[in-house]
Amino acid sequence: MDYDPFEIHMQLLALLRRLSASHQSIDNVVAFLVRYRDKCADDLWECVTDECQKVRPTPSRSRLEPRSRHSRVRGMVTDELT
Repeated sequence: MDYDPFEIHMQLLALLRRLSASHQSIDNVVAFLVRYRDKCADDLWECVTDECQKVRPTPSRSRLEPRSRHSRVRGMVTDELT
């Protein structure tokens, strides 16, 4: 079945909105992008980047991430200099 670019765009949006961290979900999106890359690659890329811009980072996520080794070293050097 051959879809027009608008239908392809709408299907990609639906896939992206259901995207999760599972391998199957990621594989579905990648397979879709590969399948339609020759027909409308620029439109698909624009759709992906637009959806990525809509995603907001979770504020609590930054509190959960451990401090990097460099920030610990910077802190130690700053403490020693003062």
